[in-house]
Amino acid sequence: MTIELSDIQAAAQLLHGEVIRTPMMKSRGLSTLTNAEVFVKFENMQVTS
Repeated sequence: MTIELSDIQAAAQLLHGEVIRTPMMKSRGLSTLTNAEVFVKFENMQVTS
């Protein structure tokens, strides 16, 4: 399966206004545990039905 830029643009248009941008922050605990920079995205703030 090949995904083209036009496929991504079509999906973005379809989702426009339907989802909200959620914050992403660095997790100090996970970063320390893994010795790497780990970021988490707060998708629990996304409205679902």
